[in-house]
Amino acid sequence: MQITISKTFKNKNYQKYASTIDSLILFLKNIERWSKLKNIFDKLPVPLQVNVKVLPKNLRGRAYGNNLQKLYIIEVDPRESIDDVIKTVFHELGHIKQFLSGSLVYDQDIWYWKKKDFTNTQSHLKYLDFPWEVEARAFADKFVQLYSAAVFNL
Repeated sequence: MQITISKTFKNKNYQKYASTIDSLILFLKNIERWSKLKNIFDKLPVPLQVNVKVLPKNLRGRAYGNNLQKLYIIEVDPRESIDDVIKTVFHELGHIKQFLSGSLVYDQDIWYWKKKDFTNTQSHLKYLDFPWEVEARAFADKFVQLYSAAVFNL
């Protein structure tokens, strides 16, 4: 898995989040080495770009990209704690695996999960119950535990 990171901030905001960003960079270096050693992510066949930027309210992260461009992007918000940012990265990696497998497709404001269409909803609670979100949360929980055990020898 090839990971690059970019930061989009005005200078004063960067200083405010510098600690979280530095911790995230260290985490991404560790996860890149760890995933190669443990083959955790089945060696994602595309480069991954992680963008650190202030996101809209109530949005911790998002993943997007496509197989044609051979690039997937995760955006994370540095206003969250580093533990939440790490969990968000794993959650969004779960979505990228769903995109790559074809089980999750987004096309013209419609989400398709395993070929069944779901109309986009404004209800945050309903969104959290969508099957791809449930699966991504389970993926994140699993890999946060495995990563913590590997890094901290727990």
